[in-house]
Amino acid sequence: MALSEALREGDWNREGRFEGAWEIFSEFLSRAPPPVLSEKAAMQLLFDVSLFVRTFEGSWELAQLDESRADIGKEQARAARTVIEALKKKIDPIDLAVVESHISSNVDRFYSRTSVILGALFLLNAKSSES
Repeated sequence: MALSEALREGDWNREGRFEGAWEIFSEFLSRAPPPVLSEKAAMQLLFDVSLFVRTFEGSWELAQLDESRADIGKEQARAARTVIEALKKKIDPIDLAVVESHISSNVDRFYSRTSVILGALFLLNAKSSES
């Protein structure tokens, strides 16, 4: 099953804030045999997942403040770190050292440009690096 098919079949419930997404990414990256994933594709997925994290981590942090939902926020953050680390392992360390800062700055730039549109739909991350 391709990643796009897995995402279409995922558990996209409103309360869980895409809680099935991390399981889908983790399952895709840990398959045996490993999925055929070019380095460019891994870099693109790293950007996509980093943007996903950047967008929703504000919701996770608020969930951690509410005692009844604290486990959900911690689990989301842990799952995100796991997926990002798995993606980084798919990229050559030298190439990763070169592109990691560019990916991070482009995630911040894209987030700041789209936060006005997305802000009406989601509780976004309050930590903005660009003003």
